[in-house]
Order: sequence, then structure tokens, then C-alpha cells
Amino acid sequence: MLASKLKITICGLVVAGALSLAVSSAQAKVLFPTPGAMTFAGLPAQIRAGHMWNLRELMPYAIQSGEMLLEHQTAPGTWTTIVTGKIRPRILWLHWRVPRSLAGAQLVVRFVLVSQGELLATSPNYAIAIGH
Repeated sequence: MLASKLKITICGLVVAGALSLAVSSAQAKVLFPTPGAMTFAGLPAQIRAGHMWNLRELMPYAIQSGEMLLEHQTAPGTWTTIVTGKIRPRILWLHWRVPRSLAGAQLVVRFVLVSQGELLATSPNYAIAIGH
């Protein structure tokens, strides 16, 4: 009986360890220094290709709903949305499966907060390296 419970516990730890290797999570701190502007502190400088990258953020009390867009800058200088996440009361979750084809790339990204089609705030540009 004890050996059986130990075996189940070890299997559970192995599965949890394997899942943690495949998922990269970050919790940054979002600040709104001026109207129309936001900044993120603690974003990762590198994320792994082929893995799920998650960003969980607790928004200030004033932000109850809306949508956050993670955009990257293309070679011609335009912005393309990578992933969007809804803010459900005050909590933002962004989930992005980083394509393997981006391995070795350096992305310039920004965050855009919108609500009902209106732009509320934009972050500065951040550089994120995509590792192998």
C-alpha cells in the first residue's frame, strides 16, 4: 500500500516536472505612469521556442475589463498581433505557444490595452529573444 502511494506520488512529480519544462510563466508588474501609457517590469528577456509562454498579471483596480494585445514589430515597421487576452475582473492571462520557427529570433514587442474598440494604453517596446 505504501509502495503504491509512493509510486503514484513519484509519477505525479515526474509529470508535474515535465509540464513545468514545457510551460514558461511570467508575472510582471504593470504600471500606468501617465494616461495612455503603461509599463511592464519583470518581463523575461528570453523565452523558448516550441513552448507555451504565459503571462499572468493583476491589473490595477481601475482596469476591470478590456483586452490586452501582445504585438510584435515586423521588418517594415508595422505591428502584428501575436496573442490577445481578456481582462476578467482585474486578472490578465496571455497564453502564447511560441512557434519553433522563431528559434534564434529577436522580437520587438509591445502591449496594447483596448476596451470596446478604444485604445486605452500602449507600452514602450521590449526586446525578447527566442531561444532554442
